[in-house]
Order: sequence, then structure tokens, then C-alpha cells
Amino acid sequence: MPARMGESKEAAAAPGAEAGGASGGAALAQCDEDVRADPKSPRAHEGRGAALYSLGRYREALAAYEEAARLDPGSADAHGGRGSALSRLGRHEDAVEAHGQAVRLDPDNADRRETLGEALFRAGRDGEAAEAHRQAVRLDPKNPHRRYQLGLLLEEMNRPREALAAYDGAAGLDPGDPDAHEMRGAFLIRLGRHRAAARSYARAVWLDPDNPDRHVERGAALHDAGRHRAAARSYARAVRLDPDSPDRHVWLGRALAAAGRADEGMEAMNEAARLDPSGAGPRLAIGEALIDRGLAAEGIASYDEAVRLEPRSAGARGSRGEALQRLGRADEAAAAYAEAAGLEEKEEGGAAAVVAAARVRLGGRLAGLGRHKEALAAFDEAARLEPESAAAHAGRGGMLHILGRHKEAFAALDESARLVRPGASVLCARGSALLALGLPGRAARDFRLAAARSRGDHGAHTLLGIAYDRIGRGKRALAALGRAIRMAPRNPAPRIARARILIGAGRAGEAAAEYRRAARLDGSNAGVRRELGDALASAGRTRKALAAYDGAIRLDPKMSEAHAAKGAILLAAGRKREAMAAFDEGVGADPGGAAALVARGVALIIEGRPERALADLDRAASISPDMALVHSQRGEALLALGRTKEARAALDRAASLGAGRRGDRAGRGAAPP
Repeated sequence: MPARMGESKEAAAAPGAEAGGASGGAALAQCDEDVRADPKSPRAHEGRGAALYSLGRYREALAAYEEAARLDPGSADAHGGRGSALSRLGRHEDAVEAHGQAVRLDPDNADRRETLGEALFRAGRDGEAAEAHRQAVRLDPKNPHRRYQLGLLLEEMNRPREALAAYDGAAGLDPGDPDAHEMRGAFLIRLGRHRAAARSYARAVWLDPDNPDRHVERGAALHDAGRHRAAARSYARAVRLDPDSPDRHVWLGRALAAAGRADEGMEAMNEAARLDPSGAGPRLAIGEALIDRGLAAEGIASYDEAVRLEPRSAGARGSRGEALQRLGRADEAAAAYAEAAGLEEKEEGGAAAVVAAARVRLGGRLAGLGRHKEALAAFDEAARLEPESAAAHAGRGGMLHILGRHKEAFAALDESARLVRPGASVLCARGSALLALGLPGRAARDFRLAAARSRGDHGAHTLLGIAYDRIGRGKRALAALGRAIRMAPRNPAPRIARARILIGAGRAGEAAAEYRRAARLDGSNAGVRRELGDALASAGRTRKALAAYDGAIRLDPKMSEAHAAKGAILLAAGRKREAMAAFDEGVGADPGGAAALVARGVALIIEGRPERALADLDRAASISPDMALVHSQRGEALLALGRTKEARAALDRAASLGAGRRGDRAGRGAAPP
């Protein structure tokens, strides 16, 4: 089956580039000898370029291909290899020029057209990329794989209807070819259309009924579609055709367990273990099934057995780490992930590219554990070892953003986007960094592009709505968030973002309705209930606001903002004793929070007790020195005490921070959901 976009044709442009590790090193030694024997031979330099390319040494490969092209300007292979190396180095426009030269020298070669199309795609020239792939189809019209590659490109460009037409064209060339129907099914799986995929796989099964792999693929599609009983029947047929395969028994066991037949599922997995007494795979599956049944100790024991059987398997140790993470045993999970990375780094002689890839995986796993500084260190090491690794730079950018180092985050994410055409996730991360840097206009451009490249990604539309709001385009903001809500009606994040914008627009009643929907979707989120209280208070519905604040406090007793807001409503209603009790509870619940201290300080000023108020406000200023409201109220307290000079300084400080600006009140200006 053809590879995903960009995976196969680059290797084709660099003959022999599939060799790696020790064999690649031997090939390079032979090529070095060939160059020494005949330094003016373009073929020798081309061979050396291919060997270097296979080892991930792209800069040196480029130099070798450039020398070959200098010696023989008419060599399409030399220019094609040059383009492949340039593409790996992130020089996409230069790669387009090189592949274009190869096409001009060898215009009837369909492979070269496809490779040019992939280079154009990486350079962001989508229309030209699609045309190059269509030219490849015209040059080789009876090859279904050409149409499949066109479909992959169109899929990457978020043109699913055209992609499906290309896949249908591949199947139509030879309706009796089960591979074509399987390719179509794989696309439908990626599109999330699991039932339609199962029908394509069923056609492949009908055409090739004695191939157990066809039944496995159909079973996987049915399983993903939630049709676990039908999936179990497909896997059972695969087992009957190939009863000695442990993997097929494992898949059958998983489907049976998902269908509510846990005991039969365990029997199938135990049969897999019997067939493969020294293999880790069946023990990993058994461990997962035991944890699913609430038998954590027995499940981890099975994972331990898998590691004992295959102590040099990075996959077994990584799977054990995932199980430990699932059980909340973060320290043990981190240790298991580190062990897995150590084993991965030793593969293929510890080549830099291999070690870097292992570090990227480790960084991702540590990030999942919330160990952001350790994850950053792993991504840093990966980027140092493999400067052309887009994944390493993307990971670095994500961690730097989380750690508040937004300028560095933007630089890292920008580098990732330079090396490889960025997907929606990288664009959203880079846009989020720009938002944090106070550049919402530029952020909006990234979010728009992310939304275009992944039209079903509600997160991109949510972020786009937030960016539009920051640049004062309220109608567009609400429209973007409306799209996000339609895409993901069960996700509270776009509803929360929309409610915040409605509050800012003075539409408190609508905001409260949106917050209520979000609260129903996420019943454990105290912050949503506190913001619901804010909206209800703004709408003048104080009783319901108090109930919302009480709900937030029940969920998170330490939320000082909820205590403070509750106290403010009680104070305005003349219930001073209850208000002060609420403020006191807030200060006691979260001594490190400023909100309750500020609220109590304001109440004390109103009561004519400025000295006590100043003590609270001084403490709040030490906790949140950039909160304008703290300094404005300090100024009021100092004025009441007759300390005019200090009061003026405090009020000037408040003015410089933007007193009364959006973001002062707890809950405003929170990080995008």
C-alpha cells in the first residue's frame, strides 16, 4: 500500500535511501571509495548523496547531489536528489526549483511529477501540487496507486470529496482488486466514517475471503464504529483462517471484551499467550484487560511479565508506563518512559536521528504527565541532535508556551513550521503564543489557516473566535465560536469562550444561558459555575448568582474568587455580617489568593476601617502586583488615612496598569480554553 503523503517519493528521488543503520554506513563507505576512484563521475556522487540521505545526513547529501548536478547538469536523478535533501532541510521553495528541473529533464516520468507535487504542497502551493499529481495520473492512467497518491494529497488539503473521488477512481480501475477497496476503507477511517469504511473492507473480504488480514481490517473498522459484536465475528473468521497467530487471538479478545463478553475475551488472550509463551504482546493485552476490569495489581503484574519476557523491548516498557499513568502512578510511569527511551536510543547503533526521535517520544509522554520542564529538556536534546526535526521544535514550542516563555515558544514553533508544512496543531500553538505576546491580529491569521487545514477542528475555530474578540471584531468572534459549538456540541470550551465575549458586550443574560449549558456539560468545573455567577450578577439576578457561587465553592472550597464574589453581592444587599464571613472564608481557604483580600479590603473601606483595609490590600499587592484594582483600592485607603503622596503613587500605578480594564475581575482574561 502506498505511503502517506511525502513518505515514499522522497526516497524514490534518492536511490538507495531506504538503507539505514549499519547497512547505510557500509553503503557510504563503498560510495566514498567510488568517489575517490573517480571524482569526476556524477553517478558516484549521486550514490554518495543517496547513502548520506539514508543516514539522515541531509546537508552532506545536498552537497553530494549538487556536485553530481555540477558534473552532469542534465541528470534528472541529481536534481531530484537535490530537491529531496532541500525538502528535508526545510528549504521548500528551493526544493520546488530542484524537482521542477528534474521534471523538465525527464517530463514523462510520473514519479518525478508526484515528487514535485509533494514539494509544492510543502511550500504551501496547494493548487500547483494537485495539478502535478493529476499530471502523474495522466502519464500513468492505469496505475491505481497514482490516484491513491492524488487522494492522499487532496485529503491533506482538506478536500475530502475530491479525495474520495480519487480513491474511487483507484478502485474503479480494477474493481476486482481488494487492495483498492482496502485503501478506500483506510481513507474513510481517517475521515471518521467507520461504518462506510467497514463496507469498503467488506468488499475487500468478499473479493479475497481466504486472507485473514482482510477480516482483521474489517474487524478494526467495525470495532471503531462501535459494532463490537460484528467486529468479534470478523476477528473470529481471521482466527479460523490463521489459528496459530497470537495477534489475531488478541484482537478477538479485545472485541469480545468490548461486546460485554469479558470472560470469553480473556480466554482468547490467554490462548494468544499459550501460542506465544515468550512474547510480550499477549501479556500487554491481558494487562490492559485486567485494568479495564478494575484489577489493577493483576494488570500491572501482567505488564511486568511482558517486560521480563522481552527486557529489551522499548514498546513493552512504554506500554507499562502508559498503564501506570492511567492508574495515576506518575513517578513510576515517568521511570518506565525513561527506560523505553533509553532502549530506543540504542537502536540502529544510536544514530543521532534515532536518539532524537526517542527523545521526542519521551518529551510527549512527560508532557502528558504534566512534567513540562522535564519534557522541555527532552525536546531540547532532540532539537540539538537533529536540528531539522520539526517534531522536536514543535514540542519545544508547546512546552515553552505552557511555561510562560512565549517569545521563545513562538520562535520554536515558527522553526517547526519552516521545516515542515505545519498542521492545525502547530498553527494553533503558534497562534496561542502570539496571543500571549499581545499580537492577536497575527494570531488570527494562524488560527484561520488552522481552521482551513482542519475544517472539523473545533479548537481552531474556538481560538479564532478569541483572537477576533481581542482585535475588536465581536461579530466575527461570535460567528467563529458558533461554528465551534456546532462542530463539538458536547465540548464546553467554545461555549465558555462565547459566554465571556457576550459578557464583554453587555449581553449578560445570553452569557448566563451559555454558561449554564457549559456547566451541564462539565459538572465538575467550579470555574464555570463561578463565571455563571458573574453573568447572573451582571444581569441583576442576585439570588441565582449566589446559588451559582455556592455551587462553585462546593466543588472547590479554596476558590477565593467565588467567596469574594459571593461576599460582594451580600455586601451590596446590606447583609454586611454575611459578606464579611464570606470574605473571611475566602482568605482562609486560599491564603495565597488576592481576590478575597481585595474584596475584604473594599468592604473595610466602605465600613470606614481604612487601616485594616490597607493591611489586606498591601498583602494582595504582594501576591498580585500587576492587578490594577489592588492599587486603585490601596489609593482609596491611603487617601482615607490622609497619606496623600502615597495615595497618588498608588493611583498612578493603577492607571498605568489600566484600572478597570478587562482582566481585573477574577475570571476575565483567563487562558483560552
